[in-house]
Amino acid sequence: MITKLIESLIYGALLGGTYAVIGIGMSLILGVMDVMNIAHGEFVLLGSYLAYYLLTSFGIDPLVSIIILAPIFVSLGYLLQRFGLSRPLKYSIEMFVITTLGISTILENVYLLIWSPMQRALVTNYSLWSYRLGWMSMPFVFIFNFFISIVVLLSLREFLRRTYLGMAVRASSEDWKMAQLMGINTDNIRALAFGLAFLTAGIAGILVGLTYPFSPPTGKSYMVIAFGVVVLGGLGSMVGTFVGGIIIGLVQVLTATFFNPAWQLFASYLVIFILLALRPKGVLGR
Repeated sequence: MITKLIESLIYGALLGGTYAVIGIGMSLILGVMDVMNIAHGEFVLLGSYLAYYLLTSFGIDPLVSIIILAPIFVSLGYLLQRFGLSRPLKYSIEMFVITTLGISTILENVYLLIWSPMQRALVTNYSLWSYRLGWMSMPFVFIFNFFISIVVLLSLREFLRRTYLGMAVRASSEDWKMAQLMGINTDNIRALAFGLAFLTAGIAGILVGLTYPFSPPTGKSYMVIAFGVVVLGGLGSMVGTFVGGIIIGLVQVLTATFFNPAWQLFASYLVIFILLALRPKGVLGR
C-alpha cells in the first residue's frame, strides 16, 4: 500500500510538469488579453499530430520535432492573433470566445478528416525505456518530459523577465492602456503573447503525446487540464502554474490508482471547487 502510494506520488508529480506546460499558455493569454482561448486544447493536440506526422512520414524523432516545429508554432500563433483574432477581441470578449470556439470545432473536424477517429501515439525506441529507482521502475518518458517541462517554464520565465519584448508582455498584462501610453504596440504584444502560448501548447502536445495516446476529441481534455492548472495555480504566477500542474497530476494519478480511472476528471473538478472556495485567487495567484 505504501509502495503504491509513493509510486503514485512520483508519477503524479512527473506528469504534473507536463500539465504545467499545457496550462502556462492559457495563463499567459488570460494575463495579457483577459480572455480565455477555447481552442487551447486543440492547439496542444496540433503539436501531437504534427509530431506524429513527422515521425511516421520522415522518421523524425518527436524530441527533434520540437526544434523544427517551435518557429512554426510561434508564427502560427502570432499570425492568427494579429490578423485573425484581433478584430473579434476589439469587438467584444464574447465574440473572441465564440471565435475560438469555432476554431476549436474546425480543428477537431480537420483532425478527424486527416487522421480518423483512431487513437494515435508517438511511439519511439525509448518509449519502453525505464529507470530503476530502488524497488520502483519509472518510465523514461515521464522523467524526461518533466525535465523538458522545467526547461520550457524557466526559459519562458527568463524571457519575460530579461528581454525587452518579455517586459513589454508583462507591462501589457499589468495595464495595457498604460503600456500604450508608454509607446508599446499592444497589438503586436498581444500577438506575441498568443504566439508564445501557441508554442508552449505545441511543445506540451508533443510531450503528452509521448506519454499517452491521443485522438481528435482529446483536445477537450487538454482544455480542462489547462483550465484546472490556471485556476489552481493562480493567474500571473509561473510558480503557481507549476504547482497547479503538479496538483492536477497528483489528483489524477491517485484517483486512477486507488479508485477508478473514470473518476479522474470528476476528482480534478472537485479539488478545483474546494480550492476556489478556500482560496479564490489560487495557490500563488496575484
